[in-house]
Amino acid sequence: MENISNEEKLNKHFIYRIFNFFEEFKKKPIFLLPFIVLMVINVLNSFVVSSTLIDTGLIEEIRNIKEYNSFYENNKNIIIYVGMISSALSFLFSIIILSILFYFISSLFVQDINIRSVSSMIVLVHIPNGVLTFLTTIYILFTHNVSFIVNKENITFFLIQSFIHILSSILWGIIIYTLTKINKLIIIVICLIIYISKMIL
Repeated sequence: MENISNEEKLNKHFIYRIFNFFEEFKKKPIFLLPFIVLMVINVLNSFVVSSTLIDTGLIEEIRNIKEYNSFYENNKNIIIYVGMISSALSFLFSIIILSILFYFISSLFVQDINIRSVSSMIVLVHIPNGVLTFLTTIYILFTHNVSFIVNKENITFFLIQSFIHILSSILWGIIIYTLTKINKLIIIVICLIIYISKMIL
């Protein structure tokens, strides 16, 4: 009984430290460095995936446009650079839009909130996906294998992706709670909704 009690105390202490970390992070936000790192990872991933898809011819299978094979080969650099720019802008705008959205939502629940704290939290929640993107990029870079992206039966990639989705959903829940202080049961429901939507999409 005492062991169970000690284990429960340890778990509560661990959970408390997690929430405390995010509270401290909100007070002393770090935005620029993680933002730049994640931006570079996204752009690098776009470059590696696009160039590998074109070089291996797998883009024909994905797009189902074999008759345009010469178009992709002749305009390879343009397509890759456009993809890199699109990836960078997509990441930038997603951070901006989510930051503004959660800033206004947070301001409805708490008074001491600023846009820098919210933006830093939004960047922080993208880190799990950033790690997956980085590992995927490195794998493709050394193996020139991108088939797992379109192969739905790749169990290993599916399990890793599922774990990242779970971690990301939990992070979203913690961050929403840190920013709004709403009921934890509502947070759990939100986490489940986020996870299900990630798996469906």
